[in-house]
Amino acid sequence: MFHYFKIKGNSMFPSLEGGDLVMTSNLVEIKRDDIVVLNDATYGIVVKRISSLEEDYFKVKSDNLNTDSPVCAKSHSKRNIIGKVISVLWVFIFSNENKRFYIQIRKYESRN
Repeated sequence: MFHYFKIKGNSMFPSLEGGDLVMTSNLVEIKRDDIVVLNDATYGIVVKRISSLEEDYFKVKSDNLNTDSPVCAKSHSKRNIIGKVISVLWVFIFSNENKRFYIQIRKYESRN
């Protein structure tokens, strides 16, 4: 199944920026260094990179070394993973001479 999430904040910069729209899948294998969306009991929906991966648990990290997140200090159950980020979608809105609006979606594949 695929899900879409809008990135908030700058903890995953430069890989992801606030306002980016990401597509996730729970149908792909999760590996160390993948970016995942997880549901944390305290902080809700969180986007982070997997730093370590065990059989049932994993830890995460932020890409932006200038940020600190308590989510990174604890282990998470694999059951809390909503999906792996598989692409970033950019939406460009522009108009023509008749003031009609169009949306163009360009897909960027994840480097992982």
